[in-house]
Amino acid sequence: MQDKKNGKFVSYNFLLKKLEKAIMYAKYVGQHVALLYIKFHDENDIAEEDLMKPLLKLGVENQTIFKLKTRECYFLFKEFIDIKDVGNLARKILLDYKQIAKVKIGIAVFPMGGLNADELIDNAKKSTLKQMSSGNESLGWRFFKVDVHTKIQRLIQIEDELRHAIKNNELNLLFQPQFDLSTDQLIGAEALLRWNHPNLGAISPAEFIKIAEKNNLIFDLGRWVIDESIKNIKNWSKYKKIKIAINISPKQLASHYFVESILEPINKLQIDPTYLEIEITENELIHDMDDHIKKLNNLTDHGISLALDDYGTGFSTMHYLKVINLSKLKIDQSFIKSLHYSASDKIIVKSTIDMSHNLGFKVLAEGVETIEQKQYLTEMKCDYVQGYLFSKPLTAQDFELLILKSHF
Repeated sequence: MQDKKNGKFVSYNFLLKKLEKAIMYAKYVGQHVALLYIKFHDENDIAEEDLMKPLLKLGVENQTIFKLKTRECYFLFKEFIDIKDVGNLARKILLDYKQIAKVKIGIAVFPMGGLNADELIDNAKKSTLKQMSSGNESLGWRFFKVDVHTKIQRLIQIEDELRHAIKNNELNLLFQPQFDLSTDQLIGAEALLRWNHPNLGAISPAEFIKIAEKNNLIFDLGRWVIDESIKNIKNWSKYKKIKIAINISPKQLASHYFVESILEPINKLQIDPTYLEIEITENELIHDMDDHIKKLNNLTDHGISLALDDYGTGFSTMHYLKVINLSKLKIDQSFIKSLHYSASDKIIVKSTIDMSHNLGFKVLAEGVETIEQKQYLTEMKCDYVQGYLFSKPLTAQDFELLILKSHF
């Protein structure tokens, strides 16, 4: 009844529970969940078991197939960041079925295409029906799009509630542990901002961070993250040296008070600046590069470390690698997840590690989830790692326990 691995029939409630769990996890880590509703139309009366074989052979990571009725199924795709991955998956399914059956695919992505399991299921199916009824079936797949009125209402609500989130104590930090790959020793963590609203529940950073940046609320959020991170550093420094990394947005970096917003709480609590790391992305250096480099190098002159996050996914130039006092380069998880089957990604990762070492940087690989990935990175002499193979993001209390465990 519930053998999802072999494409056998399952109940609606079974799908609902699995999808709710996936959404809860996505909110926790700030990622997306996609539900694909796949409708088959074949004229050859293919056996149901044979009809499912191409899907079962896809070999896509983080996916599950749910079959509720004949000639249709739901395909759950999770733990991805780029929406393009979903479109590529739909294209691959259509290509695999080209000689077997006519296929129509409706797609609903959390949180844009639905905020709970019922909505995603309903909206994925609606997308297929709209595609078929519109007469425009050339593409073969369609994303569910929220109507403009509903989307605007949601944006207004999030913006309004976000203004009170700090005052109402609704924000919290999780810490993604980072480890030395050669010794498996804990070396630090990345601070991750999370928002739990009393009525709306856990709201994904993928949703509220963009709103905060557009409406300048990012300054209050950013200051809160900085202050809370430094308070935790002060507390944990009594055990061992643990470097905490915080993400900085482009607007924060552009602020005239950026450097002061970092140094002021450090001086106030009298912590060692070398315990703090600032993470920036390539795209943050596109505008006002000279000004931004001056600010960042000012921080490194005070002993604060600087890491380049999501390397390889944004505006790339080798110039800033020479003029910024980087100590660490982080390889984006999109390259790590395909190490075991993509020759080009292996070359990119290995070249990045070699280049970084030659320039004097350490390298951290993000999103390490399998033993195979760890083995490849070990062979490539990567320095540090973070990801679910080692630990999920932890609350401050749980991370402190991890520090204690690693200390004694």
